Amino acid sequence: GELSSMVNAALAAGKSRLWLPDGEYTARAPLSLPSHTYLSAGTRAHILFERGAYTDNAAVHNTEAFRGEPDFYARTNFDEDIRLEGGIWEGGLPAISRSGYHDPSVDGVLFGFTRVRGLSMKKMVIENSVSYHVRLGQVIGFELTDLSFEDALTTYCQDGLHFGGGCEDGYVARIYAAPGGMGDDFFAFNADDVTEETIGCAYGLNYGMLGAPIRRILVEDVCGENVYTAARFLSVRSEISDVTMRRVRIGYRVHGLNLDAGRYCADPFFRDEDFPRGVGCLKNVLLEDWELWNTGSNGPVYSRELFTWETNGELRLRNFRRVRENEPDWLAV
Repeated sequence: GELSSMVNAALAAGKSRLWLPDGEYTARAPLSLPSHTYLSAGTRAHILFERGAYTDNAAVHNTEAFRGEPDFYARTNFDEDIRLEGGIWEGGLPAISRSGYHDPSVDGVLFGFTRVRGLSMKKMVIENSVSYHVRLGQVIGFELTDLSFEDALTTYCQDGLHFGGGCEDGYVARIYAAPGGMGDDFFAFNADDVTEETIGCAYGLNYGMLGAPIRRILVEDVCGENVYTAARFLSVRSEISDVTMRRVRIGYRVHGLNLDAGRYCADPFFRDEDFPRGVGCLKNVLLEDWELWNTGSNGPVYSRELFTWETNGELRLRNFRRVRENEPDWLAV
């Protein structure tokens, strides 16, 4: 059935606990979830999003996400206690496509939560996102567990878990990315980013994002079989602190770890000459019990560094191993 009208009608009637049984659903309009909403779905409930679902920037978002100007430090206009569980959530690629980074007609973010206290997403399959699979900004106290990204198709800016400025106090565990999926960063911790504020024009993928600290996040038990980039830590002015990623095993196509501060984005958003002492502020970032290797599936031209570090700060590696036996022979040359 058509999901958007059913969910939005139930929410308008004051329902807060919603259940989707197994079956096929289409969503032709966005799902806007208010505070204290619990949306759960059967393991074989398949939700396919159509183009109309992206008219509010993200196909699934919280009610307060796009109201008023973002002001993380004021801590106003926050939703509270939103929980999603179960289901197979399909973004709509390739039927839905974007003409470029500034395409105003569709931004393609599948799950976009901004200004939320208390967010939970668990036991979900997410696939074929048109851009970011999950984007969080100014989300305080979140739990993302048992998420499986199972893309059959990839595209640019197709991050897996994208954490923007203001994300704090999070727990992320048991995250999987299937082979060949993830057209961009599997994990992105972007305390600063390309936004309308930094480049002076619309950049819909990061609508509502702002430069602010990312703090106190634990990530553990991660497996990615052939992602674009394992993890990005992007800080120019804003701090990334007390972030731990442990028990991680990832094969990557292009970048292993990317700490280039966004210098090579299609839309540059700072000038190095304005920062004579360099950019970035990383504090107590720990990568522990990692196995990382280049799958070589992008060929020698597009297979890049294991580690790109052009950011100031403290990043510690503990029991971090490059698994050369998983790499093609030509990478050794």
